[in-house]
Amino acid sequence: WASVSAGPGWASAIKDDGTLWIWGQNQQGQLGQGDVVYRSSPTQVGSLTDWAKVGPSKTGSVTAIKTDGTAWAWGYNGTGRLGLGDTLNKSSPVQIGSNTTWASVSVASVIALVSTTGKLYTCGNNYSGMMGVGDVVSRSSPVQVGSASWANVGAGGNGGIGGVTT
Repeated sequence: WASVSAGPGWASAIKDDGTLWIWGQNQQGQLGQGDVVYRSSPTQVGSLTDWAKVGPSKTGSVTAIKTDGTAWAWGYNGTGRLGLGDTLNKSSPVQIGSNTTWASVSVASVIALVSTTGKLYTCGNNYSGMMGVGDVVSRSSPVQVGSASWANVGAGGNGGIGGVTT
């Protein structure tokens, strides 16, 4: 195994060969199998071998980055937190936009993405300004947060985000 990540009631791991495996609860499709069947042992997500990292999660949402720099999301999509332009749950991985420069991703009530250029983007539930964009309007597609350069970011347990600027 190259890396491991988890969410509430589920876990995922990427093998050295770039395959993505996931198991556990699946009530919102977060196992990426096209269904909502729980699995008690690791099950491969598709047959691709280009998964680089799976982001940490505080919800039934899953985010991951492939070796080509694309970001992918699936599972629970309340308030558009998956960044796919809608609020429908997804039971299979769906690419977030067309950007190929994502370096890290994390999800709670909002999704937080950092590009290889250090730009931070967020979307999802923004009821108390958690997205960091200066208002309280929830969004279902990523929007840039300010102009600072970010090295790392993580989604918090109560939905907000925090990070380290460069």
